Order: sequence, then structure tokens, then C-alpha cells
Amino acid sequence: MTKTHYDTLGIAKDATQAEIRRAFRKKASHFHPDRGGDPKVMAEINQAYECLGDAARRATYDETGHDDSQGPTLEETGQSVFMQHLDGQLNAGNAVNILARTRQSILTQISEDTGKRNNLASALAALKKDRNRLRRKSKGINAFHAVMDKRIEHVEAGLVEGARKIEELNLALRMVDEYEDLMENGSMLARLTAQQGVKVK
Repeated sequence: MTKTHYDTLGIAKDATQAEIRRAFRKKASHFHPDRGGDPKVMAEINQAYECLGDAARRATYDETGHDDSQGPTLEETGQSVFMQHLDGQLNAGNAVNILARTRQSILTQISEDTGKRNNLASALAALKKDRNRLRRKSKGINAFHAVMDKRIEHVEAGLVEGARKIEELNLALRMVDEYEDLMENGSMLARLTAQQGVKVK
């Protein structure tokens, strides 16, 4: 039997959005690569949450059994990120020590994105703390809760997206180690870029 997104998160098909979010956070805390988890398993968890957390995609998935909007795999996006950073160094004329420069470029991006994600985590904690600040004296929907829940959902989505980007960057970083520069000091690459009118630093 084919494994479904619901199986991946360990939830029932009629799970609420709140149950989906809780299941995702529980799975992510256990399988995240930063905690020794398998990146491929984490990618499946991310994909399941991204689909089921979106009402339109979930409806299509429930009807067809296919997630056509799933997008590229983590391997594909990691490769794309690696190529972008590599190309960025070539465009800047950094042919010498190209792998080391590419690695540093990726590490810098990881540091920046980690900082942004930490800020989001702090913002989320503050939102959750303030959620029950206003109590409605009469019965009915608490508008303040509704507003705060929207904000919390938005920040949680940002955290999921940020985690995915960092995973892609870490995969790109590992890809750097799969290459070696056969041209001493990038001399041949320097000549090639010079022929194209690019100044080599």
C-alpha cells in the first residue's frame, strides 16, 4: 500500500489544521537533521505538511491521491542552490579557490537564514504568550484570538519555509565536498573567464 501524506505525519484523514500542525512539529523535532535525523525523512515530513497545511492542495490531494503541486525534491533544490552560489562566484570573477569561495558563500547564507529563523521563533513565542491577553466579557468569538491565531499561523509557516531553505543550503554545502578543483589555483578557469571579459580576483 502506498504511503500517504497522512501516514507520514501519523494523523487521520479528517485531522484538523491544528492537529496537522501539532503532528508536524512533533515529527520535525524528532527527525530534523540538526538533531541527527534523516534529511530524506525530514523532506517527506515537510512535503506532507506543505500539502496538508494548504486547504486547496489538501482538497486536491484527498480527491486524486496525488500532490501535483509538491514541487522539486530536496535533492533538486539543493543542487539548484549549489549551482546558484557557484555561478555567483564565477560572475564575480572569483575563479581562484572557487570551491572555498562557494563554500563560504553558502555558509554566510546559512548564518543569515538561521538568524532570521531565530527571530521568527522569538516572535512566535511572544505571540503565543500574548494570545490570551484580551478576554471578551460576553459570549462569542474572541476577535483578538482570531487575529493572533492568524499571526501565529503566518509565523509558523515562515518557520517551516526557513527550515526548508536551511536544509537546502546544508545539502548544497555537502555537495561542495563532492567536487575537487583539478586546475591549480584555478589557473585554467581564470583564463577562460578572462577570455569572456570577466576580471578574475
